[in-house]
Amino acid sequence: MFSMIKTPAFVIKKFDFREYDRTYIVYTKELGKISLLARGARRIKSKLAPNLENFDEVKVNFIKGRIFNHLAGASTIARNNYILNNGNKISFAYDCLNLLDRFVKPEERDDSIYDLVREVLPIIDKENEINFPKIQIYFFWKLIDLLGYRPQLDSCALCGFTLNYFKGETPEQQVPPLRVRGGQEGLDSDKLDLFFNITDNIIICRKCAGQGILIKEDTLKKLREVFRLSLNEFLEFDLDNQLIGITNKAKQI
Repeated sequence: MFSMIKTPAFVIKKFDFREYDRTYIVYTKELGKISLLARGARRIKSKLAPNLENFDEVKVNFIKGRIFNHLAGASTIARNNYILNNGNKISFAYDCLNLLDRFVKPEERDDSIYDLVREVLPIIDKENEINFPKIQIYFFWKLIDLLGYRPQLDSCALCGFTLNYFKGETPEQQVPPLRVRGGQEGLDSDKLDLFFNITDNIIICRKCAGQGILIKEDTLKKLREVFRLSLNEFLEFDLDNQLIGITNKAKQI
C-alpha cells in the first residue's frame, strides 16, 4: 500500500496532460524535484489548481506511485502574487526556476536549495525591478555553489599564483590593493592580468590563459561576496555590468 507524503514545495512549471489533467514539476523540501499528476486540475471546478500557482510556496499531499506521483491535495503556505501582476517579475522569476529545473536532478533532497528558493522568490515579489539583475547573479552562483561547482577564485588554477587580497590581509597591507604570490613573490596585479574561464569555473593568470574573460579586481571581489552574503546584503552592492555579462555567459554552458 502506498503512503501519503506531505511536504512544502514550490511550483517550477506545469503543463497540460490528457483532456482534464495537469502535470506539475515542483521542488519539494522532502524529496527535491519531482513531478506530480493532478487529475481533473484543468476542470473549472477543480479545487487543486487555485492552490498550485507558480511562484507560491505550497503544501502538497501526494501518493508516490510506480509511474506517477498522484496529487491528492494542496494548500497555500505563502503567496508571491505581485510577481504574477508584473511581466518583468515573471520573467526574472522564471529565469531562476528554469535554472533550478535545468541543473537539479530529480529526487535529490537539498534543504539549502529549498531555502535559497524561499529566500529569492519573496524578494523578487517585493523588490524594485532595478535590483533584478543582482538577484539573478545571486541565485545563479548560489545554486552553482550548492551543487558543488563553486568557482576557484583565489588563485590561478594552473600555476597556483594566489591573490593576497583573499588571504586575510588588511587594506593597509594591500599596496597595490591586489597582488599575486607564487613563483614570483609579490607580482603586481597590473603585471599579471586575471582571466575567468567560464567553461571550467576557474581563474587563470595571463601567463597560463588560453581562452577566458579578462576580469576586473572589483568584479572578482563581488563574485566572491555572493558566496558569503545573504541576498539582502548583496543587494547593497553597486551593480557590476561585467559580473552580469560573466553570469549570463556562464548560464549558457
